[in-house]
Amino acid sequence: MKPDSIQIHCDYPGGNIIWTGVEGNTVFAGPDLHGGPWWFYWSFRLEGPAGELVTIQMNDEVIGPWGPAFSTDRMHWNWLGEESRIDTSSFRFRIPQEGGSFYFSFGLPYQLSHFHAFAHSLAHDPLVSVKTLTVSEGGRDIPLMSVGSTDAKRHGLLLGRHHACEAVPAYTVEGLLRALLEQYRPCLEGICFHYVPFVDIDGVEEGLQGKTRQPHDHNRDYTEQPRYAATKAIMALIDTYSYDIGLDWHSPFRWGDRNDHFFFVLPESPAREEAVKLSRLLTRAAARLQQANGPALRYDPVWNIEPGKDWNLPGKPTCSAYMRARHIPLATTLESPYFGTPDSKVTIESARQFGAVFAAGLMDYLASS
Repeated sequence: MKPDSIQIHCDYPGGNIIWTGVEGNTVFAGPDLHGGPWWFYWSFRLEGPAGELVTIQMNDEVIGPWGPAFSTDRMHWNWLGEESRIDTSSFRFRIPQEGGSFYFSFGLPYQLSHFHAFAHSLAHDPLVSVKTLTVSEGGRDIPLMSVGSTDAKRHGLLLGRHHACEAVPAYTVEGLLRALLEQYRPCLEGICFHYVPFVDIDGVEEGLQGKTRQPHDHNRDYTEQPRYAATKAIMALIDTYSYDIGLDWHSPFRWGDRNDHFFFVLPESPAREEAVKLSRLLTRAAARLQQANGPALRYDPVWNIEPGKDWNLPGKPTCSAYMRARHIPLATTLESPYFGTPDSKVTIESARQFGAVFAAGLMDYLASS
């Protein structure tokens, strides 16, 4: 790179950008769709002259209300801030005098390196194990974490990243599992949670957005002849144990209305009644713990989406539908917002705190079931 040039790159796990040009100190760019339909995910590294005020002009409305996520090491991420946001398609950043490389993303990323760090922090806990579920089409090991007693009579299944860009729930599940180990440890003698953090691990690491992924969406792959090794292995895993709970974690559209809130995608009866029961207990746990511990992400069941409403339509092959077909009593999808609202802002810490709230609601559910 020339000393006076501005450049952006995406040559790292999760990187995604198309750079169309530079005029003065303005960079023109947009998400790399990799041949798929439009979506909003992007992530890039910026380098440029020290002290330069750089404007990033994107080709669509893909800048959230708190500006882009920002990092200098790709492990620790925060929002750059509302003051950095020019509008929904552009933001500005002044390169510090000390220079360096600076990373920006649509939302808060969570890569395989983050999971490895989380797993390492629990490596000496006898109630935690990590093994390989299967190997992806790209040759990557797909991890399977188990938390709880191997002799447990009850089992729960947690799944994430059917759509590669939907990263926020991974921080919530971290908070959930850590709370189970620290606050509800005796309960783990009776139940074991199995966690697949990256269903589409290739998409996560290669920087794909994943929604309606080509040639096939992972969450539409629960069919008689699945295309992907991951979904085939998950279907076998579902048949391995008798599960009480199956939760598939997602994130919705970029922002606005329900998309700014945590919500359940309620299934049809009888599973609906079980999901509503968990929703009710989660509401109580959130009120109790937030009063005691301060703000985390808020939860209000008014945002749950009923079966047959909006895009929650029956008949599509999904992971949660497959789990219900295998008679898992509580099998549903949960959506976590990318950004939240001014009084319930998504951050890595607030997402983890909400995981602890969710653990409380989940333990109340299990105790009553």
